[in-house]
Amino acid sequence: MTKFFFNKEKTKCAPGSHDFCVQRKAYVHPHCVPPGSIKKIIWQITKEDDTCRYVRVDYLLLSLS
Repeated sequence: MTKFFFNKEKTKCAPGSHDFCVQRKAYVHPHCVPPGSIKKIIWQITKEDDTCRYVRVDYLLLSLS
């Protein structure tokens, strides 16, 4: 999991002085051929009190040829 911290002006800032946190979680899809060719990426935006605001799910299809 990767975390990015932003303030109200929508600029990156240090942890602790942020208003929003963008979390990026990446998973390998368990049922794909060849293995590891599909990655699921979940983007989640939370406020200071850890309430989920928005979620976006992306799929990354890799060409292993």
